[in-house]
Amino acid sequence: MLVQYKRDVKLFSATALLFFMTGIAIVLYLNTPPIEPRERDYIYAGSFYIFTIWIGFGVLAVADMLGKVVKQKKIAAIIASVLCLSIPALIASQTWDDHDRSGRYFSVDSAKNYLSSCAPNAIIFTGGDNDTFPLWYAQEVEGFRRDIRVVVLSYYNTDWYIQQTARKAYESEPLPYSLDIKHYQQGGLNDYLPVFERDELKGNAINAALFLSWLKQENPQLQIQASDWTKYNFIPSSTLFLNVDTAKAKEIVPEDMYENIVDQMILKIKGRSLIKGDLAFLDFLATNNWERPIYLNNTSISQLKLDMRDYIVQEGMAYRVVPARNTDRRNGYPVNTEVMYENVMNKFTWTNLDDPSIYYSPDYLGFVLNSRSTFNILAQDLINESQYEKASDVLKKCLKVMPNESIPYDEFSAQQISMFLEIASYKTGIATDLGTLEEMELAKHIAENVSAWASGWLDVYLSVGQSDGYEMQRKLVVLNEIARAYKANGDKENASKYEALFEEYYTKIESKI
Repeated sequence: MLVQYKRDVKLFSATALLFFMTGIAIVLYLNTPPIEPRERDYIYAGSFYIFTIWIGFGVLAVADMLGKVVKQKKIAAIIASVLCLSIPALIASQTWDDHDRSGRYFSVDSAKNYLSSCAPNAIIFTGGDNDTFPLWYAQEVEGFRRDIRVVVLSYYNTDWYIQQTARKAYESEPLPYSLDIKHYQQGGLNDYLPVFERDELKGNAINAALFLSWLKQENPQLQIQASDWTKYNFIPSSTLFLNVDTAKAKEIVPEDMYENIVDQMILKIKGRSLIKGDLAFLDFLATNNWERPIYLNNTSISQLKLDMRDYIVQEGMAYRVVPARNTDRRNGYPVNTEVMYENVMNKFTWTNLDDPSIYYSPDYLGFVLNSRSTFNILAQDLINESQYEKASDVLKKCLKVMPNESIPYDEFSAQQISMFLEIASYKTGIATDLGTLEEMELAKHIAENVSAWASGWLDVYLSVGQSDGYEMQRKLVVLNEIARAYKANGDKENASKYEALFEEYYTKIESKI
């Protein structure tokens, strides 16, 4: 900076202004929050360009200074280059392993696992960048599962994107809608649909298909005039229903859920309005009539203003919309264990998660650990169905593809202890000559490693005076969960051991508060 300032003030002013506008000014203007879903350095790329120009001028300045001592300019330039290259070399030697992404394939594997969770010719709705771009990569670059249509809810609120979904893409046929594209145009009647409940409809649901036909007819009784004389449609009830062909429903609903099939799906509106994307989803849901499989992920489930949580079943990484009501949401979503077992055990990929030489940053590691939860959900549902051998195979595969050496055991691993012990109890009950059961040994292995992990972190928190008790509470819960697992299994010795460990840290934390 100083070199350029001394040589040419005007050029310095231009580059300094560009540095400010593409860096510091963006920080000030956006008021960037300290926590982001991922690093945002790329938005300051312009300022990095200017910074590298100044670095280059700095190297030249060092060469000029050396040139006053060393008369040969080439030698001065070589010495300056070696001296200045030592700085990035030092930085690289200290931080390369923290930034090295070679060998990490889980982003692509996760996308493929999402797509592999879906039935042929399906549509999967996603929420935003993080859960959509990997899917696009898998389809666009690697040509994987192009029969599936990925629909992004954040784009679904635009007419151009809805129009795109109504066209064929690769092997995916157009999405069917009852409304014409003119009913989705920007600035039209359906950009925003508030709920204004009619007195005669309070507490009652309206027919979704009938409501869509009213919108198509542009029924004036559904229109409200705003203060600027523009008009928009409203919804006369906060609840809609969708009639279901129960015979067709049996083709997609798991057999053990037949008794939960409904002849009407009750769709409650979250909040007091729908936006265009929600309307398009409702239109597709009604028009599709269960011809094409429909899937959601965690993000789209939360973003949709139509509450679909009563009508989804997990089939892997994705959740399928089905006309069968979940009667007990406290236990999570129902699982189609037959389909999910096939997906997890035979279709999903976990490249290099068992390689301890690959570095997984804390944020990326959290992404990976979600898959450990998927294994747990499947294993627990298999146990609930008394399919103990399959549950054991699922848990063992989890330990194989993401072992402690590369993906350290965590809270999800602690949940596996009770499942292994339950499987071991079942085996002991059906055969008395099994000797030392593998499941017992695996439970012990996980308990020892998870307790060491939890107590190690608690020691760190206590030593530095950690004020935020959330992380300490999570680690305490892990220790307590291990103790409870052994207690439920009737293993008094191990239960006492881990109860004592829990009490030890609980007492230490209480004394610090």
